[in-house]
Amino acid sequence: MRARVRLSGVRGSYSSTALTDIGARMTLVDKLLAEHIGVEYTGRALSLVTASRHVVRALEASVSELEVEGEVLKYEAVAIAESR
Repeated sequence: MRARVRLSGVRGSYSSTALTDIGARMTLVDKLLAEHIGVEYTGRALSLVTASRHVVRALEASVSELEVEGEVLKYEAVAIAESR
């Protein structure tokens, strides 16, 4: 499903329309976007399995705010991965 989203970090924010998965455990964010908004890394490495059974290696970080369709979550954990 498509949803309006906004990510806020220590350096800025980014708004867009994104594909969402209501059953997902974490929000997956591209590394370049994470660097642009300024996330705070926790130091934890993650391996996430997608619906298509692909393994995505990522680093855990937190954003100041994650807003999805008007619902605001403060200090939300996200998974940061490089796009291919």
